[in-house]
Amino acid sequence: MQRISVLNPDHSPAMPTKLQRAERWVEEGRAEWVYTDLRIKAVRLLSEPSGRESHFCTVCDCSSSTYFKKTASLDGSFYWECTP
Repeated sequence: MQRISVLNPDHSPAMPTKLQRAERWVEEGRAEWVYTDLRIKAVRLLSEPSGRESHFCTVCDCSSSTYFKKTASLDGSFYWECTP
């Protein structure tokens, strides 16, 4: 399944979408095809999205770790634990 990058009207990145959905947005006039600076094919939304919620993300260097554990919390979010 191919994913297509999505840009908001102000050119800020949004979550990627499926190719079929991106093609439908372009046909309906809700988006247009663009190429990023890295020559990646993307769609740019022509109207403001319904929401711009974002998720908290923590990045750590676990290069010395030998085991990764995905842990879910009660609110539906998850995080990775690194165990040496």
